[in-house]
Amino acid sequence: MVVIRADRSYLRTSFGESFIDYLNKFSDIIGFSIECDDDIKVELNPDRPDLFSFYAINNAIKTYYHNNFIVKSPFDRSNVKFTSKLNDRYIMGFTASGHRLGNLFKHIIEYQERLHETIGKNRKKMAIGIHDLDKIKPPFLLKYADDISFETYDGFKGSVNEIISGHPKGIEYGSLVKRPIVIIDDENDVLSMPPVINGKKSIVTEDTKNLFFDITGSDFNAVRSALMLFMYEMHYLNYKVSYANFPGLKGVLKYDFRPLKLNDNIIKRYLGISIGRENTIESLRRMGYRAEVSSYGYNVLVPGNRIDVMGDVDIIEDIAKAYGYNNIDENVPETSGIARHYKINDFKNIIRDIMISSGFQEIMTFVLSSNYYNNIKYDGGFKIENPKSIDFSVIRDRLYLNFLNFLNINKRNPLPQKIFEIGNVISKTEEKTHLCAMICDSETDYTSIYKILRYLSLRLSIDFHVEPMDIETLIPGRSGVIKINGVDAGIIGEMDPEIYTKFDIYNPIAFLEIDVESLI
Repeated sequence: MVVIRADRSYLRTSFGESFIDYLNKFSDIIGFSIECDDDIKVELNPDRPDLFSFYAINNAIKTYYHNNFIVKSPFDRSNVKFTSKLNDRYIMGFTASGHRLGNLFKHIIEYQERLHETIGKNRKKMAIGIHDLDKIKPPFLLKYADDISFETYDGFKGSVNEIISGHPKGIEYGSLVKRPIVIIDDENDVLSMPPVINGKKSIVTEDTKNLFFDITGSDFNAVRSALMLFMYEMHYLNYKVSYANFPGLKGVLKYDFRPLKLNDNIIKRYLGISIGRENTIESLRRMGYRAEVSSYGYNVLVPGNRIDVMGDVDIIEDIAKAYGYNNIDENVPETSGIARHYKINDFKNIIRDIMISSGFQEIMTFVLSSNYYNNIKYDGGFKIENPKSIDFSVIRDRLYLNFLNFLNINKRNPLPQKIFEIGNVISKTEEKTHLCAMICDSETDYTSIYKILRYLSLRLSIDFHVEPMDIETLIPGRSGVIKINGVDAGIIGEMDPEIYTKFDIYNPIAFLEIDVESLI
């Protein structure tokens, strides 16, 4: 959940006496929770980043209740040029001009960090730099910075490597880039070292009136999402917002108020009722879309800050919210049947009981995985065409690589860590269910995991045989193939330290992974 909070009196002064009443009513429509005390605390679902500030929520409330519709993109194009000498980083940027920041200075810094944590995954996917445009000279250039020295915004002077090793921000974020990079202006002064820290020259204060925002990162969607969200946020703060001239700008322009088509048949299929064209158009406009009736049905334009909208189902969900779920009648399904347990699900529950009684904790990892895990190339599984993120670009064909990511996240928890999952994988052209059990401890070895396999076989009354075999990612001589009735059913062994140390794990790991259906 994403939490935003503000003083009650501040909200009333900024947005009007009735804002908190509207906020409570609007929360029932969108689906977020509110705690009202001296401070107003709002907990938002991560799937609505367009509402990650009270200014954004206020705009949505005015759109919903007061017909404050945006009919076209509110952004211009500036003459500020932003280019790059790097091929592995996406760059985007914009300017915001207008009034003195004043008390809004704290707000935009908090909003910047909110996007870093959510969209940027703590700056791993993208990072945002904010600069006083009056103190720097365009054009701006992103380049490698092997021999550059500069002063950070808080007065730390040194080379880029000294800043990475000696400044708190450098220590925290320096490992996110293999080779230091900087953004410089036309006078060769350093604006920032993404994703680590900003320079002194372009420091922003409460007196700043004109700003330049740079967004850089390794994930195109994350960079574009941050661009759109921050541009709309500055628009809500009554700044004149303009795109910088950066590579790929033409494609990004098309994303704001991008077209999608709907018709009444599709809407009825999901809602179960026909609400009529007038109600459909009204519902769409109240939820921030620009909508018109067409020969097909409806032409819908989606504003750029609605990065959660990926297709017609997302729009129909908004129609249902605006129309009101209470106005949609309940219907008894036309077909009915008597439910019964699916055999393999009963068998999975038996395995769960066995594993839990052995001291293991069940986890659930993503079915979609990355084809490049911490410099470990992952050739298995089916690749997703045009994935939204490289982190979810492959349908997994094994479970144990996902476990390493889990152990990395939980590496500060006490040992031993004994985890298991019963999950689906795609093997060749067939969907299968696998059991993976993993032990991470200071004295874990092959025997530790072999005991679990033997206990599992005794409880399930099956015979197995482990045939020694060298397996990729496992230590030679300490691994093998699990055979049941002479057929390969899985693998077992100790993991090669070269693999798990890439995940910052430094205790031995042993695991088994087996096809569940072979155990039946």
